[in-house]
Amino acid sequence: MSESAVGANINSFKILIVEKNLKEGRVAGNNKFIEYSATKAWLAQFDPKSQGSMVKMLQAMRLVSRDQFSESIRTRLLQVSEKVGGRVGLYVERELPPKNHPPEPLFLQPDIPPRRAYGPGPDPIRPDAGKPAEVGSEGIVAQLVSELCLEFPKKFVNHPGPDQLRKKKKPINNLILVTDLIGSGERAERYLDAFWSVCSVKSWWSGRISNGLSFGVVGYSATPAGRKRVKSHRLSPDVLIVAECPTIDTSFDEKQAREIKDICTKYAPSSGPIGALGFQNTGALIAFAHGAPNNVPRILYSFSNSWTPLFARRKTSATRTDFDEQLDPEEVVAPAKPRFFPGSRIRLSLYW
Repeated sequence: MSESAVGANINSFKILIVEKNLKEGRVAGNNKFIEYSATKAWLAQFDPKSQGSMVKMLQAMRLVSRDQFSESIRTRLLQVSEKVGGRVGLYVERELPPKNHPPEPLFLQPDIPPRRAYGPGPDPIRPDAGKPAEVGSEGIVAQLVSELCLEFPKKFVNHPGPDQLRKKKKPINNLILVTDLIGSGERAERYLDAFWSVCSVKSWWSGRISNGLSFGVVGYSATPAGRKRVKSHRLSPDVLIVAECPTIDTSFDEKQAREIKDICTKYAPSSGPIGALGFQNTGALIAFAHGAPNNVPRILYSFSNSWTPLFARRKTSATRTDFDEQLDPEEVVAPAKPRFFPGSRIRLSLYW
């Protein structure tokens, strides 16, 4: 089908969707992104009937610009620092070795009792041994964390180790894991497991009522399932986000969700260990200016001999200039549902 024909189909579908959204009090998003030539070329690979469903899927996506991401995470972290006692230790979420096995302890500790942790904190970035030149989203987050710690040294500490955490002068009572997305929740869970694997951390946690120790996870977005998984960890972390991560299941009714899933499965490149709907079949509908997560449907990022993805190899550089998500300022400045942050007697507003 020609690109002009695809454009005509898109426009007719968009009119119907806009009318429906207006009736429901919603405004369809991502129109500029959908009109982009690369997006139209991607849509042209589907049969005409499927194109309508794919347009709806793209309109449901959160497309997060670099500035929106950085400023929103920065705002959330500053909110935490203003509401809790003591300084805040910041850690960047990343893959922890070994794969397919429980993670190694986050801090160094002896193999024999007393197993008192020692030394510096973990590296913020550690590229995969098989891909030493590649750095994922943790690179962007690490830069943001570094800037905050340099700008506000009385509030934030960059990846503190056990030696720093033991100091009673200028205590670090709140340990926050920073990420872009909690998709399945597995990476954040493994990082918290690495904390728990440290005997000293277990000791500190047992005395949290007196020492005020608390854990948290700050991210731009989270799926309901991922957030629930992280919150259920034994370290009881609070999860503070900017905006919910839409998924196919949460964005559409059961019938429409099934149609979209069937299309994603039909056109998904067959190679690779990840399912058609993304890692752990999350079906996330989000992309950042620094890249798309592996939780999104694979038709968005995987190649085959007969398929060209929209975000090739999860890179969004070809289309990110049209990422223009508009959040209500209240979403960023005054998140809803106040509650107490663990380890603090001051009320902190969290967006759940």
